[in-house]
Amino acid sequence: MKWCETCNFYRPPRTSHCSLCNRCVEDFDHHCPWVNNCVGKRNYKHFFLFLATLTLYIVSTFGLSLFHVIRERDNVSDAAVIGSYPVLPRVKEFCVFVVFSLNFCLRMTICCVGFLVFIPVIGLTVFHTYLVVHKRTTNEEVMGWFGEFSPFQCGHSFVR
Repeated sequence: MKWCETCNFYRPPRTSHCSLCNRCVEDFDHHCPWVNNCVGKRNYKHFFLFLATLTLYIVSTFGLSLFHVIRERDNVSDAAVIGSYPVLPRVKEFCVFVVFSLNFCLRMTICCVGFLVFIPVIGLTVFHTYLVVHKRTTNEEVMGWFGEFSPFQCGHSFVR
């Protein structure tokens, strides 16, 4: 057990002092800037579920947007979709083209942004899945404290 100079008490194993929160966190994983909180023993499950649902959300948004882009790509240049209205044909075709083009551009933008956000989020999710399976924390993995075998690798994966 180590003595924490700031908190003035003995820290249990795997506990680290977070300089941003200015407190000791049991099973300290990391300080997450996105949730503005330390991730440790009491909230790691919630953080991991947040990552998993965020990944599912991004995959579904990207997939549905891509589906609509593929389905609607032929309608961008097809001015005959509107039907018959008593409006000048050129104005009608131009309005249809503008509406379908804006809709297509919006969906393409959602697809591109979704794909660009998907890459780091899926990487973070896969990394934390690896950490859960091997019963390590981000702090231990980055510092390389235990090498191949961690003395905390026993029991269920979500029990840290």
